[in-house]
Amino acid sequence: MLWDPGAEPDLQERHAKAVPAHAIVLTGPEYALLRSEFDTQRAALPPPPDRILPNRLLVMFGGNDADGHTLKAMHVVHCIAPADTPVDVVVSVINQDQDRLRAFCLEHKNFTLHIAIKRVAALLAQADLVIASGGSATWERLYLRRPALLKIVAENQRKPLEYMARAGYFCLFDTEADLQRQLETIFAQGVAIPPDVVRNGVPVLCDAMLRQLVSLGPPNAWDIRRSFSWLQDAQLREQFLMRGHPRTRRNHVIYWKRILGDSTQRVYSIRQARQHLGHAGLRNIDLQASEVELWLYLGSPGHRRTGIGRIALSLLEERICNELRCHKAVLHVSRKNLPAYGFYCAAGYRLSIKQDAAEAGFQSHMEVVRMEKTL
Repeated sequence: MLWDPGAEPDLQERHAKAVPAHAIVLTGPEYALLRSEFDTQRAALPPPPDRILPNRLLVMFGGNDADGHTLKAMHVVHCIAPADTPVDVVVSVINQDQDRLRAFCLEHKNFTLHIAIKRVAALLAQADLVIASGGSATWERLYLRRPALLKIVAENQRKPLEYMARAGYFCLFDTEADLQRQLETIFAQGVAIPPDVVRNGVPVLCDAMLRQLVSLGPPNAWDIRRSFSWLQDAQLREQFLMRGHPRTRRNHVIYWKRILGDSTQRVYSIRQARQHLGHAGLRNIDLQASEVELWLYLGSPGHRRTGIGRIALSLLEERICNELRCHKAVLHVSRKNLPAYGFYCAAGYRLSIKQDAAEAGFQSHMEVVRMEKTL
C-alpha cells in the first residue's frame, strides 16, 4: 500500500510505476490524515458564502521559523487590518522569536500568542483568513475551507503549492510587500472561499490497513454493466425491493442515466481494493429536516457477512454528517429480508414508521419498514 495525500496531477501514474501491480495506491487530498477534532469543527461550521470580508485572522508558521516569517507577517497585518481585528498567532515550542512575539502581543492587544496549543482546529474554524506556510496544515485549512495566503518556505513545497494555487485552493505571497498588497485587496473586496476538496482519510486508511480497502467512488461504465448481471438474481431483486422480471439492458442504462444525472441524489460504487462489489447511494436529501435516506447492496452473496457492508454503511454515514451536515439517516427495508433487518439493527438503526412499499416509493408489494438513526 502506498499513501500520498498530495495534490499534484501526476501522482497516481508516477507512483503506479514504482510499486507492484497488486499494490493499493491512495493518492489525493481525499486521503488526508486529520485528527478527529477537525471532523467536529467541520460539522459545526455553517455553509460558507462564496466570499467573505475577514473579521478574524490566524498567523501560523510551523517549526523554528528561522527566517522570522511569523513576526514579519504580524507587522504587515498590524499595518493593514483594522485596529480592532482579532489576530491569533500560533507557533511551535521551538520558535526562535518567542520573546519578540510576546512583546509584540503585549503592545498590540488584538494579537494573541498561542505556543504549542492543542486547539488548532478551533482557532482555524474561527479564522476568516489564515497567513501561513505550506506543509501538512494545508489539508487542515482546506478541510475547514479557510481562505489562506501561503508562503513557500522550502523548495520541496513549490511544485504542489503552485499547482494548488492555480486550482484556486489558496493564494501565494513572496515578499512582505506582496503580502501587504494582497491584504489590502482582501480587506477591500473580500476573499473567496476555497473549494471543498479535502476528506479525512483516517477511516479509509485504517480500514485498509486492517483489511483490504473498502471505499465509495463514482460508478463507471463497467460497474453499471456488472450491476446488470447482478440484478438477474431474483433473490437480490426481492431483497432490494424490486418487483417482477429483471430489467432489459436498455432499461438498465436508462435507469442509470437518470440517477447519475439527478443532482438530488448521490450514487457510489462499493469497492474492496480495486474490485467492484456493490452500489450505495443517498437520496431524499432534506437539509431543512437534517435527514437523508441511504441505500446499499452487495452484488455477490460471497461478499455479504464479511464486514464490507458495515464499512460501506459507515462511509455513507460520514458523508451524511461531514458533506451534507445532516444528522439523521433513514432507510427502508423489507421485513422479510431478515439478514438486512438484523444488519441495520446491529448498526444502531431503529424501527420508525411502518409503511407498505407503495408509500415508500418501491416497486414491490412486500411489507416495508422505515428505520432511522441519529448520527
